[in-house]
Amino acid sequence: MIYLLYGVDTYRSRAKVREIIGAYRAKAGTGGDFSRFDAEEDDLSRLASRAGGASLFGGGKNLVVIERLFGSARHYATARDFLTRNAGDTGTLVVVWDGVVGGEAKKTLAETEALATKTQVFDKLTGDKLLRWIKKESTTRGYALSVAQMAYLAAIGGDDLWAVHNAMEKMAVEPPETRTDNRRTAADATVFQLGDVLFGHPKTALGLLSALLAQGEDEMRIFSYLVGAGRTALVVRSALDAERPVSPAHRIHPFVLKKTATAVRGLTMRETVRRLALFWDADVKIKTGLSGPVDALYRIIVSAMISR
Repeated sequence: MIYLLYGVDTYRSRAKVREIIGAYRAKAGTGGDFSRFDAEEDDLSRLASRAGGASLFGGGKNLVVIERLFGSARHYATARDFLTRNAGDTGTLVVVWDGVVGGEAKKTLAETEALATKTQVFDKLTGDKLLRWIKKESTTRGYALSVAQMAYLAAIGGDDLWAVHNAMEKMAVEPPETRTDNRRTAADATVFQLGDVLFGHPKTALGLLSALLAQGEDEMRIFSYLVGAGRTALVVRSALDAERPVSPAHRIHPFVLKKTATAVRGLTMRETVRRLALFWDADVKIKTGLSGPVDALYRIIVSAMISR
């Protein structure tokens, strides 16, 4: 039998493969017969020796995982006979995994789908589906997330659940001084998160800014906080270029230093200065009535997106 898994969301599909392997090992124990092949790196001719076997999870159990099979017609041709022989074999479970499948590869995908006992497509999560996944994932991992934190994770988007997962992990170990508590509102926490992603991930920042404004957050407060985040970015980028630590005289918390260093690592000093200069120019226009903070914030973030 063949279980086909593919789609743009490789985080969830990879998790499903791990789940299948885990269930197999738990039931098969030491008597299990498990093989894993990467079609782009391994010799698939060895698949011929993996055909047949006793019923799944019974004596002489068989599990074969084949990854990234559809990227090459040659690789698929090598595996075709194996897949055909095992399509109706209940003694061997063949898990075929791949990511986004397009172009000529769609033909081999369709051929495998016709052989498969079960097919699961992992499309991009959006809207309520994304929020439900975030809630379920955080609950499973024992993370107590605030509404603001969940909004921040949703703003990252379903394009990259690996990034959502990484951000969730960071929230779980966030030190007390940066957590939402009685002294900080949920909006406070989200403004801080906007500062975290402003320089390194402007696309995420755009979605988060829109969410904050929709919640009625004060636009001038957001602007003022981000100006400070920009100054910190300049200090950290300067220290990185000089290959020296940031001076304690700047009074920047070590946790903030670490986050900012990660955010600006992909930026040059020139680009960091340019982005901070946009804030200075906008500040003058806001104070002289030539522009508003909302327009200024969107222009700055869009400019950062274009420059990447």
